[in-house]
Amino acid sequence: MSYIPRLQTQYAEEIAPALKKQFEYTSAMQVPRIEKICLNQGLGKAVADRKMVDT
Repeated sequence: MSYIPRLQTQYAEEIAPALKKQFEYTSAMQVPRIEKICLNQGLGKAVADRKMVDT
């Protein structure tokens, strides 16, 4: 059994069908796909104080 990310499952079950209906696509291949997700995290004060990163 392989792991499927929650966002990928939600996109396939809810978002893609809604996009297909909203934009009146005739084929599922016309619906845009998610290619990449990037997450950024700001460190703020943790740059100066290493102990903040460890907690």
